[in-house]
Amino acid sequence: MSEELFSAHFTTAELPEADRLAAHREFFKNAMGPVDIQAVGDTAFQSKLRLSAVPGFGVASVFTSPTTVGRRPAQSNEAEESLFFLLVRPGSGAYQVTQGNREIDLGNGEAVVLRGNEPISGINETARVDTFRMPVSLFDHLLADFDGAVGRSVPASAPALSLLASYIETIHDELPRSPALRHLAPLHMRDLMTVFMGATRDAEMQAMGRGVAAARLRAIKLDMARHLQRADLTAERVGRDHKVSARYVQKLFERDGTTFNNYLSDLRLEEARRRISNPALAHFPITEIVFDAGFNDLSTFYRLFRKRFDATPSDLRAAACEPGTP
Repeated sequence: MSEELFSAHFTTAELPEADRLAAHREFFKNAMGPVDIQAVGDTAFQSKLRLSAVPGFGVASVFTSPTTVGRRPAQSNEAEESLFFLLVRPGSGAYQVTQGNREIDLGNGEAVVLRGNEPISGINETARVDTFRMPVSLFDHLLADFDGAVGRSVPASAPALSLLASYIETIHDELPRSPALRHLAPLHMRDLMTVFMGATRDAEMQAMGRGVAAARLRAIKLDMARHLQRADLTAERVGRDHKVSARYVQKLFERDGTTFNNYLSDLRLEEARRRISNPALAHFPITEIVFDAGFNDLSTFYRLFRKRFDATPSDLRAAACEPGTP
């Protein structure tokens, strides 16, 4: 793996069928190292990958047609100090993986942690599988039973697992533009993993205050962005949806340097500004856009909008609709 940040998308859609498998293997290697991948069945091989990697840490989100995957002993030695994590996304299929004398059948939303210095083989039934690798040394003295945690399937109901799945998207989206995240992402992912792998008491306390909190805040922010129009989008409602208290939600935003209400207001203002500034939406009344963004009081909206953007909504719309405006 390169010593620099690697972040990229890949798809076989535009490639000749004869070149797809080799191109997929080569691209996958950038984050996960060498792996044997073979197509299964007579249908043309297809894949979509999203990779993000920094030195010592890589994440690959992969959707493929049926394949077999394996790491030979010679290849496994290249990752002697690594753990591999596999997560099968809900609704995407099944995955069977074998390491040593353990055969693990992973269903929708389930996961497993494997040793990188031992041979691994897997059979994929057209599933999306998230894979990442991390140094074993990051887990020193953090797990109550390291050997028992490796090779054991993790149920989809494990709370930290859903947070981890959401945080994988954060890594893909934000790693290229966030130097801070390049340092924090491996630590946050380790925190999430130690929780569902069986952390010691001290390690769990640290994980809950760092990686788990960061992942939960990210999940809450994504949830808020998807439901801006909800009149009951409050800390209480978000807390119930995420099975935490309203005060915990508020504390997460306070640690992030803002408040729940201020962050929600900023989201709604930005959504309104985006739509008001779009010439293709110029036929929509501004008041309709305001209410669609989640505001229920026009005077409050106009005051906050002017303060935030130093212009009125009408000013922004007029500027966006001027001839020659890109």
